Amino acid sequence: MNNNQELFKRWFASSKDDLDAANWMMEGGFYHNACFFSQQCIEKALKAYLYLQGERNIWGHSTYLVALSCCNYNDNFSTFFEDFKKIDRFYIPTRYPNGIPAGTPRENYIKSDSLYAISIAEKLIQFINSIITDANSVKR
Repeated sequence: MNNNQELFKRWFASSKDDLDAANWMMEGGFYHNACFFSQQCIEKALKAYLYLQGERNIWGHSTYLVALSCCNYNDNFSTFFEDFKKIDRFYIPTRYPNGIPAGTPRENYIKSDSLYAISIAEKLIQFINSIITDANSVKR
């Protein structure tokens, strides 16, 4: 296994861990944290895909911008663009009181926010799994 395959495995596993954490947070009523962990899941899954393609030194936290880079290898990532623009709003405001106009992040996020974010994260994980499965079946 080459270094980029190893990086993919580590980042993709971390992505799935964040999805588990998002579900756990949502069940506990910590909707703001569920949104953040979903954003992290998506960011890490996208970066994992780029590592698998041979990329190195991937920077940034915008899921939308990272997905743009993924389109260099598979145009179908563009189907997520509108969702990722929304998901990017869950990176800072879900964690910091000064990222929102008033109150705390916990007071500003609701269950439907976390359900939405988790659903997009799950779709991306499934999409990347299908790409990898298809690629592996072609190689054989």
